[in-house]
Amino acid sequence: MKRILFVYVVFSMILISCSSDDDVNPVMIKEDIKFEVVSTGNKAGVIYRTFNTETEVDSVDSFPYRYTYLQKEIVPDDLLKLVFVPEGFHSELEEDPLWTDYKVELKIIVGYKVVEEMIFPITKETDFVQLEHYFIKTGPNKME
Repeated sequence: MKRILFVYVVFSMILISCSSDDDVNPVMIKEDIKFEVVSTGNKAGVIYRTFNTETEVDSVDSFPYRYTYLQKEIVPDDLLKLVFVPEGFHSELEEDPLWTDYKVELKIIVGYKVVEEMIFPITKETDFVQLEHYFIKTGPNKME
């Protein structure tokens, strides 16, 4: 009887130790997160940087714009968002002889890897442009 109980206890311990614990301890990494905005027209604008629910705002008079979060803890489903809002109001009905279209490049870099990047045209009709990146688990101790 003791032998059966011993085997049962050992077998139970083996099953518990081999169970998946991905949900209990999600992958967490620490990386530098960089936001970059480059403008071909060097026009002023407002930049919103978001990490999950924390948003910070910077008014920018010149470019390039760069901001770095050092060694930020990141887990799956964390969100990074970068938004550029052109400064000033431009009427679509009136001709503005001083207005010229331009482009902005938004970039999100995690560690040394560019995870999101896009060049957007900015016209008189542009309200804002944005990039988003969600982290996903890609394997044991890996995330993108």
